[in-house]
Amino acid sequence: MHRSILPALLLAALPCAAVQAQDFSRSYTYVELQYANAELDNVGDVDFDGPALRGSVAIGQSFYAFGGVRRGSNDDFGLDIDVTQYQLGGGYRLFLSERADLIAEVSRIRTRAKVEDLGRAHGYDTRASVGVRGTLAEWFEGLVKVNYTDGDLYSDWDGDGNFSATVGAHVRFAPNWGLTGEVELGGDSTEYMLGVRYSF
Repeated sequence: MHRSILPALLLAALPCAAVQAQDFSRSYTYVELQYANAELDNVGDVDFDGPALRGSVAIGQSFYAFGGVRRGSNDDFGLDIDVTQYQLGGGYRLFLSERADLIAEVSRIRTRAKVEDLGRAHGYDTRASVGVRGTLAEWFEGLVKVNYTDGDLYSDWDGDGNFSATVGAHVRFAPNWGLTGEVELGGDSTEYMLGVRYSF
């Protein structure tokens, strides 16, 4: 009698173990709607804020593609300034443990600015990032990465690129839904982002 109960209990426990393993999985396929704010420290603490949309698609077990668009506006100088930024790139994830991945990303950024009565301008930058994405609890995920960006807009006065650090969190309130927040510090700006994410 006891010999027949033990295998049945083990079989019943297998689905629970599978669910627990899935709880710590990190989805690389998602879409996210954000509010973004960028403070430019080198021009008198001017800030640009507006909506943003970004997403990511997993390609196999190790690669993913990501992209996004964000808009910001400012009228502190008596002129309406609208900035639109596009980003498109790819990433590689290296499995470290059940709770953590090492990530490496390369992306291209295009920034377009429109100044009222003065015209338009645009520039291109390239960004490389390395960091760790980890699950700290079933409902909480963290992100830390270092970025190096160089090109038309993210270069210092001597022509070198800028380093920055990104710290982020993803808090799930439903199996596919979550709230996200990120802060990027470094260079001549500080950026804040709050959003809602749907993971597939």
